[in-house]
Parts: sequence; C-alpha cells; structure tokens
Amino acid sequence: MRNIITKQTSISNLSRFKDSFISTNDSSVYFFTGNPKNWENEVLPDDLIDDTPNYIKTWGEILSLKRVRYGDLKEVIKRIDWQKFAAYDQYDDKIDLTNKPFYVLNSELNVYKCISNNNGSISTEEPKGKRLEIFDMADGYRWKYLYSISASDKLRFLTTTWMPVNVDPDVSSAALDGAIEHIIINNVGLNYSDNSKVVILGDGVNANISPKILSYALAGFQYANVGSGYRYANAYIADSQGSAANIRAIISPINGHGYDPIQELNAHYLMFSIKTDYTEGNGDFYSNIKFRTIGLLDSPRTYSGNIATESTLTGSYALQLSNVSGTFIADENLVSRSTNANIWAFWQYSRLGRTDIKFIQSERTTSNSIKPKLGEVMVGMYSGAIGTVTSVTTPEAKPYSGSLLYVENRTPIARSQDQSELFHLVLEF
Repeated sequence: MRNIITKQTSISNLSRFKDSFISTNDSSVYFFTGNPKNWENEVLPDDLIDDTPNYIKTWGEILSLKRVRYGDLKEVIKRIDWQKFAAYDQYDDKIDLTNKPFYVLNSELNVYKCISNNNGSISTEEPKGKRLEIFDMADGYRWKYLYSISASDKLRFLTTTWMPVNVDPDVSSAALDGAIEHIIINNVGLNYSDNSKVVILGDGVNANISPKILSYALAGFQYANVGSGYRYANAYIADSQGSAANIRAIISPINGHGYDPIQELNAHYLMFSIKTDYTEGNGDFYSNIKFRTIGLLDSPRTYSGNIATESTLTGSYALQLSNVSGTFIADENLVSRSTNANIWAFWQYSRLGRTDIKFIQSERTTSNSIKPKLGEVMVGMYSGAIGTVTSVTTPEAKPYSGSLLYVENRTPIARSQDQSELFHLVLEF
C-alpha cells in the first residue's frame, strides 16, 4: 500500500464539522422525525437505500424538525466498562489499537488508559482516583487517568453503547511529551544481577529507568524518571554476566498521555443528543402520533428561499375542513371527490363541525401527490367522514430542500401530549 488516509483526517473532519455549529448563524443542520405509517412488519423496520427514490420518500414523510445547536454535539467512543477478570490491551506506540479495549470506564465514571497489562494478564483491581501520574495496581496493571464524565454529560451523551470524550485541563497540562513510561519485556533473559542497568539510546533526555531482577531474570522496571522529548528510543539491559534479555521502550504520544484524549482514543464518532418536547415551536412536534424515522437534514430552506434558521419547523402540510359530517380518524387516506387528490392524514382535531388535519404525501402513503384545493370535498377512506376544504397550509420547511445527512428507520415511537424524548444519533467520520 503506497498511501493511507490517516486517523487524524477523520478527527480533523469531525472537528471542522462540529466547529461549524459554534456560530448560531452558521448552524443549519436540523434533526427531524418522520413516517407516521406502519411498516409492513412493525418489529422489523424497512431497509434503507442511499438513492434518489429513498431521498424523495424520506422528505415526503418528514413531520417535524429541530435545529441542532453546538451543545447538542459531543465526540464519543465505544463504551468499555471495566470488568473484573477481563484482560485489556495496553498502549503501544507501534500497534494500531483501533477497536481494541485499551481504555476503560470505571464505576465512578472516570476514564483510564491501560499503560501495562502485566504481560496480558486479567485485571482484578478496578482503577480509581484521579492521580496525575501513571499508577500501579496490585494485579500488575498500570493505568493513566484521562478524564471524568460529568453528571450533565452522563445524562446527554452516555449510553449503553457510547461514552463521551473530554479533556481534563489538569491532566493535559501535566502530560509528558515523548516520555518512556513503559518498557515491554520480550525476553526475560538469564544470569542478570542487581547491578544491571537499562540503557536507552534515543533523541530525548533524562530517562532514568532501572530493571527489577528476580531469580537472575528480568522481572520489571522502576521508573525514577520517564524523561521527555523522545521520538525514537532503543533500549537494552547492560550487564557483564547476563544475556538474552530483549526489551522495547514504548514512547508516549506526542504531547503525552492525557494531553488530547480525542486523538489518543481515536474519537472519530460524533453524537447528536437531541431532546424534543411537544410544547416546542407552538406544537411543531405533534402529540398522540407515532413516527418511525429520524434523521439529520442540512440547510433546509423556507418557502422564501432562505436557509432556515428557526428553532423548530413543521415538515408536513395542514388542511382545514368545514361542514364536516362524520368523524375523521388519524392514519387514514383522504381522497378528493373531484380531483382525486390523495393525502395521508396522520393527525386530526375536530370541534364544532370543523376538523384540522396534518398530512403527508409520499410513494408509500398515497397514490398521487395532488394537493387538495379550496372548496373540494374530502372523504375519509376508512371513516367515511366528509368535509369541505377551507384552507391548505404548506410546511414551514420547503419540501426536497437541503441535504439528507443521516436517516434511521426505527420501530414505532409513540408521543403523548406531555411527552419529551432524548435521541442519540452517532455519525462516523
């Protein structure tokens, strides 16, 4: 392979995307809910295809939109809880640790990086505390505290699958750039004495590390000074009698362990944590309905042609009927007697001979996209109710404008009048 796209590319792209939300004028991404109609199998949502027909269908079924703010975003990584008797991977500057358990979340919501796993042993002692230096455990593991998850981040960004990434300023400022904080033993050797020394040849300074000798073999190290500024280092054991020991110095990340957990933990996932309330936007998020699709839409436009900036928007049409006979019901098709206009009414409210309808039109819900006109008589195909159209209102968000960034089909989500939801969407960069 003659070229690679580095991990830093993904993290840099994520950072630029996230930073675009800092200015409220630049934030034009909206979270949306959609699809009030049943799947063929309600416990097995329809598959998604990234093509134009699916884009059109998705847009035609959007119900409500909410603008995403900077505070709704957070870098996240896969959640790995510390578990007794589990084995964890240790940090190694020459090994790709992607998708490997080299960090843990403990019961106090502190995050630690494994510096040494005691030659692949199981972990039996839970790391705790917020010490700035690397610390040893009775089970032979060595850990580095990175950061803690706050109560607010726990509520918004911690799930059973994902955990947020933060930077602890105290840990960051104490990080040691290019230090040698761990040495791997590939061969313990033989005939070594207490006079043995660790010799490090590299471009850094001040490393002062001593070997631990047990039964004339190499058993570990004492780190009196881990040094700094190393970008490369070769290490060996100097002893006039000993032989065959083989060791390798592990160099800390540029700027040191804990300086930038986003880079160190390869946090190339961005979580959107969106809370929706019925009361938002004067009822833009409808109650007493079910929806089955959520997603993200970039730069939808209003009917004036401008990119939307409102906090919430409607994505569905509204219809008002008068001279109503019978009772329309939610989730039924209404058809015009004159033009055959076909709509899917997912929400209705009736009072004193008048009925307000919220409706959508898509390939999946209606036989055509003809809009009802004033004076037309609409008939409920299931209820048999009839009424005359007195007004038709367009969505606040112009249909088919903007770019779909993310779409997810789900099992039905029911909304009651006093309900709010917290949604977690994760994009990989």
